[in-house]
Amino acid sequence: MKWMTRILGGTVALFGAVALAEDPQTSQQEADCAPQAAVAPQAAEEPAPTPVRHGDDNRITRVGVDLETGGGVGGFLNSTMAAATGEQGQWTVRGVVGTRRHFPGEIAYVGSTQSVQGLTVDPTSHIIGGGLETNARFNLLTGALQPYAVAGVGWNHYSVTGTTLATSAAETNADIMTFPVGAGLAYRVRGLVLDARLGFHPAFGGNLIPDQNMSTWDLNGKIGFEF
Repeated sequence: MKWMTRILGGTVALFGAVALAEDPQTSQQEADCAPQAAVAPQAAEEPAPTPVRHGDDNRITRVGVDLETGGGVGGFLNSTMAAATGEQGQWTVRGVVGTRRHFPGEIAYVGSTQSVQGLTVDPTSHIIGGGLETNARFNLLTGALQPYAVAGVGWNHYSVTGTTLATSAAETNADIMTFPVGAGLAYRVRGLVLDARLGFHPAFGGNLIPDQNMSTWDLNGKIGFEF
């Protein structure tokens, strides 16, 4: 009888194990009771850095940097050169570093064109000018409204488009050194720049007409953006 009791007991144990293996709820409960591996906390993502702004106008740079473009009118100061040419139409691209300081610096490309009234036999001829200049500048004020004065040094190349000159004494090309001086008024608000300037450009060096100085004057306006 003992051996029959043992057989029955083993059979019951076997069926019980099979039932537990087939019961998903029981398996899930056992899985929930099992110890869980520790999950390391994830580091919080840092927000992307934003540009540092300076002043009420949200400049990116502390000292102020701007880029301007514009144009105006001008002409030669020498009476002989003025009589032989028309008024200049001018254009410029100018960069300024230190717009919010009393002593900023400038660098610029300057260009011009004007009619010719006696140097060539072609009535459609023009004098085309182009060059570079760099200026030291003094801002009387450093806020939104800036009266200022400038002085510097530059180079300009002039060429006459007419192929035949009316006089053999005239030249078709001239390279001159200039010493620009001037005064102006700039207005800066929320990155926008408006600028008006009266300038004079004493010139030394080459001449289109012998012994006739090529110093010029100009009045121009510019618009740009400050960073």
